[in-house]
Amino acid sequence: MSRYLKEKGAVLVYVMVLMVCGSIITMTVFMRNLHQYKFSLIDRKVKTASYYANNAITDMMRQFSQEQYSDHYSAAAVDRSAASFNNGFAEVEIAPDDSDHTLYIEATGMYGSDVNDPDFTKRLTVMIKFISDFTAFGSYIDGDFETS
Repeated sequence: MSRYLKEKGAVLVYVMVLMVCGSIITMTVFMRNLHQYKFSLIDRKVKTASYYANNAITDMMRQFSQEQYSDHYSAAAVDRSAASFNNGFAEVEIAPDDSDHTLYIEATGMYGSDVNDPDFTKRLTVMIKFISDFTAFGSYIDGDFETS
């Protein structure tokens, strides 16, 4: 009977060791998944902020393509108000240069509910140079102006 009691005690030790090892493995997997979830949320917020900045630039390019012959350097053309989305904002700052026919655009996409304290901010800078259709596609051959 004493051998039976010793085996009974050994089984209890084995069960305790397995429970401790199982708990450690379970907690490690849980913590790893929790960190992965947090990083995926951060990645989604950063990508959304980047999308908002890109969306502002795309909107401007669409406007320029629809109004090709308007004055792109006037105050009315470069004045943009901040855009508000479900969970973020987009702001655009434009510096026109009429002599070089360029616009320097800095779009800022912000993720968060407060525009003054966003969770994530992504900035996109773009330089747009306007070229006339005639100078872009025309050429002088033997003194005559030809377009291709």
